[in-house]
Amino acid sequence: MICDDECECRWWTRETVAVVTGANKGIGFEIVRQLAENGLTVVLTSRDLSRGLRATKTLHDEGFNNVVFHELEIQNLQSVSEFAMWLKENYGGLDILVNNAGIFGTTIDKEAAIQAACVSRMQYDLMSDPAFSQAFKTNYEMSKKCIEINYYGTKRITEALLPLIRPEGRIVNVSSEAGLLKMLKNDSLQTELSNISKITEGLIDKMLEMFLHDMKSGNLEGKGWPFFTPHYSLSKIALNAYSRMLAQKLSERRIYVNNVHPGDVQTDMTDYLGSLTPSQGAHSCVMLALLPPGGPSGHFFFMKEAHSF
Repeated sequence: MICDDECECRWWTRETVAVVTGANKGIGFEIVRQLAENGLTVVLTSRDLSRGLRATKTLHDEGFNNVVFHELEIQNLQSVSEFAMWLKENYGGLDILVNNAGIFGTTIDKEAAIQAACVSRMQYDLMSDPAFSQAFKTNYEMSKKCIEINYYGTKRITEALLPLIRPEGRIVNVSSEAGLLKMLKNDSLQTELSNISKITEGLIDKMLEMFLHDMKSGNLEGKGWPFFTPHYSLSKIALNAYSRMLAQKLSERRIYVNNVHPGDVQTDMTDYLGSLTPSQGAHSCVMLALLPPGGPSGHFFFMKEAHSF
C-alpha cells in the first residue's frame, strides 16, 4: 500500500481509472495488483486474450474485483482504436496510464551471462563488458520489432488515450537504465537529445532509422550506437526523449509524465536474470502513478530516486 484511507496524500478514489499495458505477467501484473490494493479501478490489458483473462481471474480470486480486463495490442492501430473507444464508452476517460508493454528483442545465453556477471555485480560495468554483451544476441528483424513495440507502440497508445486523460492525470513509462544517454556514444546525437529544445519527433525517427539501416547492413561498429543490446537501448532512449517532449506539451493540462527504471528485475523477458522480484520492481512505478498533485513531470527515476537522463 502507498498510503491508507486516512492519509492526506490520497487523492484517488474507486472511480479513479488506471490502465496498465502488457499486464498479464511480470512487472505489469504486479503494478495492477498494487494499484488495485490502493482501491483504484484498474484496467489490466494484454495482447493475449487467454493470458489476460487468466491473470484477471487470479486477481479476482484474491479479492480484487476492482480489476477489469481488455485485450490490447499496442502494435495494432485497430486494437488501439477499439480500446480507446471502449474506455471512453465505459469509463468516460482515465486518470493513470502505465506504459509497461515491451520486449527485449534478444535471445540470451544465460550461462554466459551469469559467468560474466560473476566478475562484476555493477550493472553499468556489465553493460560495458564484451563477454556479457556477447551473451545477448539479436538480428535486424528482432531489433525492428523491439523498436516498433517499445517506442512506436507506446507512442501509439499514449496518443490515442491523450484526449481521454483527465486533468491531474499521470503517464508512467516503464523505461530502463539502458536508455540513459550515457549509453549513446554518438556525441552529436547525445548533445541534441540532452537539450529539450532540440528534441523533435523527427530527430527521434531519424536516429532510429539510421540505427536500423546500420543494423540491416551489419555496420554498427564505430557509429556510436550503444554497446549493450543497442536496439533495446535505443528504443528506451527514444521513449525517454519523447516523454520529455510530452511532459512539456501537457503541462498546461496538468498531466504529469515520468519515466522509470524499475531496477534489475527477474522476469521472463530477461530470462529471470535480476536481483529484484517483479513486485519490488513494480513499486517504483506505482509510486510515480500515485504521486500527489503538483508532483514532478518530465523526469527520469532510477527506481525511487530522480536521476539525470
